[in-house]
Amino acid sequence: MCKTYAEVAMEVIREDWELRKEQNNPVFNQERIAQMMGISRSQLAKALTTDKNPTISFICSYATAVGRPMDEFL
Repeated sequence: MCKTYAEVAMEVIREDWELRKEQNNPVFNQERIAQMMGISRSQLAKALTTDKNPTISFICSYATAVGRPMDEFL
């Protein structure tokens, strides 16, 4: 079964987040990224753990918060 762009983007975002967690860099902790995205830490945590597809605005705001081009997540 083919995956949608949103499903692939969320997989990449989860992988990116796991790498950032392993680095333990205070600049990119969950609270700071959530704040830069304009959402609460719990909303970000929930988005990272649920199977719900992200919106394009979620993908864009995550990419902006971590300083990477959006096309890397698509």
